[in-house]
Amino acid sequence: MNRLVMLILASALVASVAGPARAETLRLEDAVSRARSRYRSLAVKRHELAAAEARATGARDAYLPDVTAAAQQSFGTVNGAFGPQTPIGFQGISSAGPTSSAQSWSSAFGANYLFAVNWELFTFGRIDARIALADASTRRATADLEQEKFVHGVRVASAYLELLVATQVARVAAANLERAVAVESSVEARARTGLVPAVDLSTASAEVSRARLSVVDARDRAQRLATQLAVYLDAPSATFELDESFLSRAPSRFVTAVSIANSPQLRFQAARIDEAEALSRATSRSIRPGLALVGAYHMRASGFEFDYTPSSGRYSSGYLDGVLPDRSNFIVGLTLSWNLMSPLKNRGPNAAAEETAASIRSEQALVESQLQNETALADARIENMREFVREVPRQLSAAAAAYEQKKALYDNGLATLVEVQQALYVLSRAEVDRSAAYVGLWQALLQKAAAAGDFELFSSQARQP
Repeated sequence: MNRLVMLILASALVASVAGPARAETLRLEDAVSRARSRYRSLAVKRHELAAAEARATGARDAYLPDVTAAAQQSFGTVNGAFGPQTPIGFQGISSAGPTSSAQSWSSAFGANYLFAVNWELFTFGRIDARIALADASTRRATADLEQEKFVHGVRVASAYLELLVATQVARVAAANLERAVAVESSVEARARTGLVPAVDLSTASAEVSRARLSVVDARDRAQRLATQLAVYLDAPSATFELDESFLSRAPSRFVTAVSIANSPQLRFQAARIDEAEALSRATSRSIRPGLALVGAYHMRASGFEFDYTPSSGRYSSGYLDGVLPDRSNFIVGLTLSWNLMSPLKNRGPNAAAEETAASIRSEQALVESQLQNETALADARIENMREFVREVPRQLSAAAAAYEQKKALYDNGLATLVEVQQALYVLSRAEVDRSAAYVGLWQALLQKAAAAGDFELFSSQARQP
């Protein structure tokens, strides 16, 4: 009864690793597509791109003129006094009018109407540099988004393949547990009749415990990888039924025509350099002067007559008499302004912008060197894994035959239990290698695609049935 329970437990472990029997298979291309549409870091990059585009629009809008319209209506006295005076605590317009010999409270309405334009027509390249910087920032944000999509696609594909291997390893561990339980049952029966020493039963029981721990360890790894894939997919469940065709087929193409310079990672670095150089130009041009067109049209209204004096009393306290304009002025002119201290104030920012650009160029060279080394390593790994795929079937066939032979010899008293367990370990190792062989070749191809910046090299072949 105890052996039956263990067999049922092993079968349940296989089922728990494999996932729901009727669950829809999650294909690799579907996983990549879902991850790219849902992953939160990509949403962050999209918002950053939208913000950069909005800043570029704002940089262009900054060239528009300042147009001000103002209207003021007031009621007060016109009681002048000679001598300089400043309103305490305020910045405003003082009353103006003839000076009276004594305080007067004669009051009337008055009004000011203003329409003014201030347009910086020519900035000697300052605004153009700011627009170019905003455009460079937009291109950098676009390249950042494309790089993140590429990297995340590689990340999801790698997690998918790792989970597929882990699932198969868990199944192999469960099958190995079943064989260990079967060996223990055989040893127990022979130990009761005295055909083998009791120590063989203890050894077989220890092997069953070791196999059971291997199942738990393999299941734990598969569950952790499934959870990681679920995070990438923003999926509520961590249970997946994967496409197992990768376990039995190999890619047919390992060469890419894409230049490493077109890698999304290097394009992002190039966009960062462009942005840093645009910042340096904008900083250096910020010291230049500006030529502005200024214009204003001013209308004035007052309830006090043009010949009003404190003694004549020629004014009206009526509202319309004080707010309807009766005098107008205009002014049009050009203003050339230049902050003479700008060259000194901008020495630090200019130097900082130039050093930032130099730093990014060095980083680009480092990334390019790393990608070239990764490409060479991926090519070497592909050759190794192709040889691995060719050799694994022979290893598995020989290991299975050796196990059957040792088991038969042990049942007939011609081999020791240690030899049987050794053969069992070799068979288990061969089954694990078989599970990892083809997937390892796909992983090597993915590494090549990631280093070369050509995800299509991998995905186009992964889509094939």
